[in-house]
Amino acid sequence: MKYQNNIKNRINARHFKSLEIIGDLSNKKILNIGCHIGWLEYLVRDKKFDEFYSIDTNLNFLDEEIKENPRFNFLQGSITNIPCKSDYFDIVTSFEIIEHLRKREFESAFNELNRVLKVGGILYISVPFKNILSIALDPAILIGHKHLNLKILKPYLENNNFEVIYAIKLGGF
Repeated sequence: MKYQNNIKNRINARHFKSLEIIGDLSNKKILNIGCHIGWLEYLVRDKKFDEFYSIDTNLNFLDEEIKENPRFNFLQGSITNIPCKSDYFDIVTSFEIIEHLRKREFESAFNELNRVLKVGGILYISVPFKNILSIALDPAILIGHKHLNLKILKPYLENNNFEVIYAIKLGGF
């Protein structure tokens, strides 16, 4: 299948499952880190929320319809240097981002996630699951792409006062 630039053609079951896990956004301030084309923004565009901020290192990939939607605030930035106020967000999401970091950046990323999240807020992250077959079949491993699991991530989460309340392995092998 040829690469699809249309956001509607790029939404898949993983995106819908991520939204299902997040649940109700009502009365919430949300930060989506690594928005890329704006798939999460596209899926929540008609839902109720207080504020929605999205950051990415490159905002040029954003779908034009999403980029021009006044309900969303787009900022250029990264997970290791989040350009937002401390203790501000009820929900922070980071879907398929952490695996692109160098290992030495993990601590600063989780420190930043903790900084911007309110006490009692919820962090949702997803990463490619680490197992021998998924690693063997991922050519991006050669350029530093990582496959991770809870055992690898848990020390970073705990060092930054996060408590794992739900972990699920979906898809893959």
